[in-house]
Amino acid sequence: MPKRTVSFRVSCWLIAGVTVVGIATVALFGPPQELARERMVASTIPRKAASVEELQNLDPKTEELLRIVTDKTEVLFSDCKGIVIEEIPGGGLSMVPAEDAGTCRLAAVVPVAADGYFLTAAHALDGSSSQVVAILRDGERMSAFVAPARVVWIPSDWRVRPDLALLHADVGSVEPFQVAETPPSKEDTVVLTGSGGGHATSVGRVLAVGPVIAGQRGSIYRLVRHNAPSMRGDSGGALANLKGTLIGIGSTIHPPDWLGWLPYIGSRISNLMGGVGSYSQAVCPDPGWLDDLIAADRRRRMEDWLVEDHVDDGGTSRLP
Repeated sequence: MPKRTVSFRVSCWLIAGVTVVGIATVALFGPPQELARERMVASTIPRKAASVEELQNLDPKTEELLRIVTDKTEVLFSDCKGIVIEEIPGGGLSMVPAEDAGTCRLAAVVPVAADGYFLTAAHALDGSSSQVVAILRDGERMSAFVAPARVVWIPSDWRVRPDLALLHADVGSVEPFQVAETPPSKEDTVVLTGSGGGHATSVGRVLAVGPVIAGQRGSIYRLVRHNAPSMRGDSGGALANLKGTLIGIGSTIHPPDWLGWLPYIGSRISNLMGGVGSYSQAVCPDPGWLDDLIAADRRRRMEDWLVEDHVDDGGTSRLP
C-alpha cells in the first residue's frame, strides 16, 4: 500500500477522533447544562408556534379545538412553597412559583373525570413530597385557585414504565378529556399541550404506535411516538387527536436517531441544537383499566366518608 494512502487514512482517523472527543467534551463539560436547555427553549417556542400556524392555515376550524384542548390542561406544582397569581397585560392571569418557592417543579395535569381525577407523568412526581393542582377558569371573570393533589396510582418505578400517575384533587367540577378507545394511526395529526413555554401548544404527527403492554401494578397501556415540538414543562400534558380525544400523556423527549446511540451526551448535543430533529413519547392508558382505577378510588373515598360519620345538625348525611 502506498505511503500516501496510509498517511491519508491515518489523518482521517485522527480528525474523526478529535471531532468525537470535541463533541463529547462540549456535551459533558460546557456550555453549562442550563445554557443548553435555554437554547432548546429558545428554539422550541418558535417551532411550537410555527406548527400551530401551519395547522390553522390548513384548516381554520381547528383554532377552536386548539383553544379547548389547551384550556382543559392544567398545571402541576411539585414541592412548591409558594405560588404567585399574576395579571397578564391585556387581560388574563398566570400562576408562577414565588421567588422563595424552593425547588419548585412545573408539569402539566390532564383531567380525565369531572370529579377531579387527573393524569400526569410519574417522573414529574419523582422525589416530591407534595403536589398541588393549579386551575385557571375563564368565566365572567378569570379566576385561579390551587388544591392539594393526592396520588391515587403510580408505578413502583417509572423508569421501567409506565411513566404515568393518577391524581385526585378537590377542585370542584372540571371538564375532562375523553380517553381514546382505539389507538391512533401513523401519520395522524396530533396536538400536544403542556406547561412549557407559557402553556404553549404544538402540533405534529404520529411516528409510531406501540402494542398494548401489561406493566407494573396491573397497568395496561401503549406508547405513542410523535414529533410535536415539546420541551421541559410539557411532561404530563395531553396528546390529543383532531377530535380532541386524549391519545397519550406527555412523557419523554429523545434526541434524533443519529444521536440516540450516545447516552446522555446525545441529549446534551440535541439541546445545544435546539431540539431540532428530536421526537417525543407519550403514554396512553387503557380506558377500561383507568375507569376501574377511578371507580375503586371513589369507593374508598365513600367508605372513608361513611366511617367518619358525616351528619349535619338536622340528622341528614352530607355527601362528600
